[in-house]
Order: sequence, then structure tokens, then C-alpha cells
Amino acid sequence: MRKDKLNFKKRRMIFINMKAILGFLLFLSALTPLHASTVVVYHTSDVHGGYSAEKAKWDKENPDRLIGGFAALSSLVGKETAPYLLIDSGDTFQGTAAGNFSKGMASVELMNRLGYVALVPGNHDFDYGIPVLRDMAVKANFPLLGANMYDKTSCRQVKAKNGKKESEKCERVGFVEPFTVVKRGGHRIVILGIAGTHTATSTLPSNVKDIKFGSEPKETEKWVKKIEKEVKPTSY
Repeated sequence: MRKDKLNFKKRRMIFINMKAILGFLLFLSALTPLHASTVVVYHTSDVHGGYSAEKAKWDKENPDRLIGGFAALSSLVGKETAPYLLIDSGDTFQGTAAGNFSKGMASVELMNRLGYVALVPGNHDFDYGIPVLRDMAVKANFPLLGANMYDKTSCRQVKAKNGKKESEKCERVGFVEPFTVVKRGGHRIVILGIAGTHTATSTLPSNVKDIKFGSEPKETEKWVKKIEKEVKPTSY
């Protein structure tokens, strides 16, 4: 779990590299007028069904102490005095009996209770196929984000008007959103989700055969421009 702070003394953009991949998984853009305020960002990743506290076996001095778990996270954010966001960058459920048998629904229920605002699916969130992830999106009180996830079955070649070579146009995957706008501390905060292109080969390839994962840097640049154009920098 990682904790960051967004300080709004001036308008700015903050990129958070969530995993060791080529691109960004999450982009936070504070689109507001000048405000002297702070919003805290709590980021979780690779929970892998670790819903309960476990012994710190790696700690030779105190291997029996308990660490982690959603109860501890709930206690932590419950003590937060500043406005905050809870976000997750994927691999939520695969890895424990509770996560595997519930096929992600245990993760969704706990994340709903804690008030998560966004999730970018990781490669292991596809381990049980698209239908499972789609069900998670339906049950979640927060959006699943993947601005660079496209439906391969919708792809077509489009001829350019200026005589240049044809380009491929694809529709986005229907159960994910490109970005979400969250209101906190008098600010509107845009959260852009970019999935890792490695997902195409780091889960069972047949599970994602109909999804095209666009280039992380190119898609980030494209969507940032789109967000700056379409989302007005106003407070609430």
C-alpha cells in the first residue's frame, strides 16, 4: 500500500508509476483553479486475495506480528483527517482460496465497503476470463479503468482523407471506462487508467484474445490531451 499527497497550491498534473511496466497505470490530473488544499491518495496493488492480516514471516526479529489486510486498511483510512482517494492498480483477487473461489466478488465487496474510487485491472484479474471481470465491473461501486483496452472484433481499417495510408480504428472494451472524475476537498480530480500491454501475454492469452492493449505512452498522451480539452477546470 502506498500513500501520496496531491497539493493544490497550483494547477498541476501528477503521474504515478504503479508497476514496473513501460507506461503509466494511473494518471491523476487536478483540474481546478488555484486552491491551497491537500488530497491524500491511498494506492493498493497486487493484493492477490490477501484480505486478512498475515504473519510477517520474513521479519526474523518478530515473525509473529500481523501485517496487512483490509481491516488494517479500513482502520488506517478511518483515521485520515484530510480528504482522500482509494485506488487500486490491479491483481486484486487471484492467489488465495477466498479470492479464487469468489472469482473476485470478495474483493469487490470489500473495496465497495472501503470506498474505492477506481481500479485498473492487472494481468491476473483476467485469469478467469472476461465474463468474470465484467461481473466485477457490474457489482463494483467504482469504475474499472482501461483507456487503452480495445475490442479487437470491432477493429477496421479507415482510409485517411489526406491520402495517407489507412489506419486502424477500434472500439473500446465496453465494461471499462477510460477515466473517471472524482470530487474531493473542493476539487475535481481526473483519474485515467492505462492497462499494461504485458497483460496480453502474462495471463492466459486465450482469455484476452479479443482485447487489444494500446501503447501505454501513446494512449496516455492521447487521453491527457482529450481530458484537458473536455474536462473543465472548475471546483465544486
